Order: sequence, then structure tokens, then C-alpha cells
Amino acid sequence: MRFLVVGYGRVGRAVALDLKSRGHHVEAIDVAARHDEILDELHVIDVLKDVSKASKLAAEFDCICSCLPGKLGYKFMESCAGRGVKLVDVSFMSEDPMLLDSKARKEGSIIIPDCGIAPGLSNMIVGLSTRMLDYVNNVEIRVGGLPLNPKPPLYHSLSWSIDDLLEEYTRPARYVENGVVKICDPLSFRTTIRIGDWELEAFPTDGLRTLLRMKNRPNSLRELTLRWKGHLDAISLLRALGLLSEEKVEIQGVRVPIKALTAKIFEKNMKNGPDMIIMEVEVQGVKNGNKVKGLLRLYGTTSSNDLSTMARVTGAVCSEVALLLCEGRIDGSGVIPPEDLDDLKLIIQQILERFKSFKIHLDLKGLESLGLMLHT
Repeated sequence: MRFLVVGYGRVGRAVALDLKSRGHHVEAIDVAARHDEILDELHVIDVLKDVSKASKLAAEFDCICSCLPGKLGYKFMESCAGRGVKLVDVSFMSEDPMLLDSKARKEGSIIIPDCGIAPGLSNMIVGLSTRMLDYVNNVEIRVGGLPLNPKPPLYHSLSWSIDDLLEEYTRPARYVENGVVKICDPLSFRTTIRIGDWELEAFPTDGLRTLLRMKNRPNSLRELTLRWKGHLDAISLLRALGLLSEEKVEIQGVRVPIKALTAKIFEKNMKNGPDMIIMEVEVQGVKNGNKVKGLLRLYGTTSSNDLSTMARVTGAVCSEVALLLCEGRIDGSGVIPPEDLDDLKLIIQQILERFKSFKIHLDLKGLESLGLMLHT
């Protein structure tokens, strides 16, 4: 099968490696030329300036994996929706992808947005829970890509898009409390969480997204992003100083967005290094009159071809769903959020098995009601 990866950054390269390792033809679109032995071909296209050219090329492939920064993701998705494509997307876009549903249906496109680890796999767990349980009262998602060796002043490292990382600290976070969707400043709340031997800080982020539109969504639902202690203090100080602002400042006669300048400084000083993934999805509900409390926990570190752990696990979810889509095991048309996919148990099971091949540790506790199991 022929795949096109659009946006060849950390996650895009992980997707390409995963697909190529399974014997598929993989090409990519990126803004700059580079040599990479993974790819069969690299197309240099600036999606910001020529999105139509990018989507026209994309329509020639069996499936597209969009790994663009959030600020470009919706624009590319919108251009592809009218071309009858199969598209799996991991962009952390601020726009609602469901606005493209009617257009995609009309043209026979299948678009699966938010298909990474969280959002993505987390959505699938929530979706399966609402199908298998009589009632889901509470879901909490806790997730973070963390450096193995956190160092001051930021106690963090880059494992995915720097633009989208900064967006987590400025975009209002949506959550559900007592059945009502609420919004908060992501830095207005933090809590300390212990997971295994790790003591971490957690803060709310806008990762629920399409889960908020579920008809049978849990009565209480939130996503918390995990960070080492010290990181949120540093970020809060930077934001208080205006360094995460979208406003522009004039530097030697050139007006530069302050946030973009901060992103460049982060890229220079926040070095890459070994990282790990930690994710927990805790579900509380009722099945046949009995209370159910279950937990999916995954954690670990893996490295391949200089790829971060966070990029590899995010890319693995995207590529696994793209393969199922190409094989005809995901059907339909329009924009289909991860939680609405058919046969979620099979999809989740295959993703978890893929994680096991990366030596990621997996624990399932109390989720027998969902029909999930780990093969040893």
C-alpha cells in the first residue's frame, strides 16, 4: 500500500518508520528538503502557502497520515475533505474537525482526527467503556511525555511539536463536571499525582475534544497532562512575563510574534534526550448493577532511529489505524472520531500489542468488562 505522511517532524518520521518497517511504500511532504533513508520520496511543499497542491498530491495515495502542527492541521484537512481521501490525523488543532463531516461525507472521504495516544487511544478507551458498561460515571485521563533526566530550568525536553507544546499552556482546557462542559485556564489548577515510584504534577489540558460531543459521555470527564515538578513553575513565570503571548514585538525593524520567538528559544535550549511515556485512563461506571472501577496504565521508554518515545507511541497509533483503514477494516464516510470507530476492542488490542513490541509496560486492572486482555 502507498502512504503519504504530511509533516515530517518527530511524529511524522515515527509514522513513516512504522509503516516502512511493515513493507509499505511511504512518501512524505515537508516544508524543507532533507535526506532520510526511511522515505521512498520526499516532496517539498509549504502547506501554509500551497495547501491545494499538497492535498492534490495526497489524493493519489491509499492513505494519508497528517502530522502537521495544530495551526496547519485543519487547513490541510479541509482541503483534503473534498478529494475522496482516507486521512488519519494527529494535529493538535484548535478548530472542530466535525465541521468538515458533511463535506467529507458528500465526497466519500474518511477522516479520523485526533488519532494519537491522547487524544486518540484515550478516546478509544472512553468509547469502548460507554459501549460495554451500562453507565460511565467518571473518566480521568492522565498522560505525559517526560524526560528521563529532567534538568533545570524547565525540567522538560522536546518530544513533539514545540508550537503544540506551548499551546497546551495557553489554550483553554475543557472538561465535564456533573454533566456540564466547563472551561478553565490550564495553569489555574495543578495537583500532585503519584504513579508508581514517580511523583509528578498534573494540570488540565484541552485533550478531550470530540469526546465532549458524545451523546452518552461520562458525567465527569477530564484530561490531565503530567510534568516533573518545577516545570509548571517555570512555565507560569514565562506566561506571566508575556512570553507566551500571541502579540508581536518589534526587533530591529521586524515585527515578530512573541510566542514564536519563545518557541525558537525553547528549541535551542530544551535539548532532546531519552524520554518516557506515562498514561493512565481510569474508568468508573456500572455494569449489571455492579460498580466497575478500571485502570489502563502504560509506561516505559523506547528509542529507534533517534525517535523519542512520545513520537513512537503517537506514531504507532496513527499508523495502526491507517493500516486498518486501508485494509477495509474501518468503514464509513465523513469525519469519524476515534471513539466512534467500529470494533474498538480489536483496534485497541492491536495498538496495545504494538506497544508491547516496543517494550512498553502495560497494566489492565478491573477492565475485564471491556473485553480487553493482554497476551503474554
